[in-house]
This record gives sequence, structure tokens and C-alpha cells, in this order.
Amino acid sequence: MTVGQADAEPASPAAGWDRCPAGNFCIFDGPDGTGGMAWFRSGSADLRGQGMDNRTTSYWNRSSSTFTMYDGYNYTGEDACITANSGPWTITGHYDNVASSVRATPGRTCPL
Repeated sequence: MTVGQADAEPASPAAGWDRCPAGNFCIFDGPDGTGGMAWFRSGSADLRGQGMDNRTTSYWNRSSSTFTMYDGYNYTGEDACITANSGPWTITGHYDNVASSVRATPGRTCPL
């Protein structure tokens, strides 16, 4: 009797965008969902706590709430509105690597 190996490969861990859990707002420090990641249901007044201060280069809002990213701590300064269930997106230009806080802002309508 011969014992063989199964043909299936072991499952690999999620990579890129696929790491973002459903129902959360996720930020990444690399383009296209690469690099370090943090995810939120309600937000963070200070992204230093997640090691993501001024490091957000891409995001995916998989939540049913609008989220807002701010360039200051405690939800202050210039902000960027992210529509519920939108993305994933890679940030270019002025907003790349400037977020210092982020929070759910249910009821907010993002400008087009």
C-alpha cells in the first residue's frame, strides 16, 4: 500500500486588499493595500497608537458608515470624506501620508 500526498497547496494568508475585514474601514501604509494596516469600526483620535500617523497611502471603506480622515489629532484640521462601502483606493497628491486621526461620521454626505 502506498501513502500519497494531497495535491492541494496550503492556504496562504490574505494579502493586499484582502486583509481588510468586512464591515471595517482599513488604512494601509503602502499603495494598493500593501504594507502595514490598521482597521476601524469607530476610529482613532491619534493614529500614532496604531503606528499609522502620517503613513496612510491607501484605504478601503468596507463599512456601512461614512468615515473622515483628518490631518490633525483629535479629529481636527483639514479632512477627507470617504463614502460608506467605497474603494479600495490608493491616495495620490496632497492627502498621501497626512492622516493623523480617523473616525466614523455617520450621516455625513461626502461632496462629489
